[in-house]
Amino acid sequence: MMLYLKYVSIKITRNNKHLNIKLRNSMYKKLFEGKKAVFFDLDGTVVKETEELMTNAIQKVLDDIEVSYINARDYKLYGYPISESWKVIKATYGHAVKEPLDELIDLTEKAYINIINNSKIEPTEGFWDLIYELKEKKSCKLALLTNTKRSIADVVINKLDIKDAFDLIICGDEVKRIKPSPEIYRKALKSFKLKPKEVLAFEDSPVGVESSIRAKVDTIVIWDRKTPKYLFRKGIIYHFEDFSPLPGNLEEDYTELMRKKGNKAQRDQEKAL
Repeated sequence: MMLYLKYVSIKITRNNKHLNIKLRNSMYKKLFEGKKAVFFDLDGTVVKETEELMTNAIQKVLDDIEVSYINARDYKLYGYPISESWKVIKATYGHAVKEPLDELIDLTEKAYINIINNSKIEPTEGFWDLIYELKEKKSCKLALLTNTKRSIADVVINKLDIKDAFDLIICGDEVKRIKPSPEIYRKALKSFKLKPKEVLAFEDSPVGVESSIRAKVDTIVIWDRKTPKYLFRKGIIYHFEDFSPLPGNLEEDYTELMRKKGNKAQRDQEKAL
């Protein structure tokens, strides 16, 4: 008798940390079959720390203009550029925040750049290993698509030293309509002369997922463990907390992957005894 399961869940314990790995009854390698390019979002996807640092920059400006009672966390719109947060703040506290929008954006960008330059940030776990396999083993084209404006994105890109990893970088001020519009994805598809079905995307926010799905690009979410999963548009393939499950597994089928995970769990259990 054969038993078919739509989903299989594995729980691995390592150093008292539980890793929940949710796998479809298929193959990891099927994610990349027929894919000629992979598109990545920047903030929250390729690097996780920057969303928090951007919130800190907004809060610094709020403190500097003496409205520190406003909590930047309540108005940080994840996936959107700094300007969108300030639009909401001014719409809510226009009586207290009298500075022009452009001035607030400029102050925040300067604060953010200073914070980035004085912070330790690193690519999301598994990023470099995945990039190596995609470029060297899969011969995929890679693109970085971000809502962040070029002058700000370049600071992060240079800090991470990831510029050479990508064949194409498109920023928010280089399209007429930012995500959730699919324009940035369609521009990248046109540049690579590819069809949506030939591309896989990694996004972290509902805004980014909306953009990729509307462009008909298969999408994987790099999940922050805080955003409710129901906020993501239907049609995504997987949720991962980082890229680490993928490198080394792109050529394995379901049975091989399950056996590897099972053997690892057994070794970890034996070490704990």
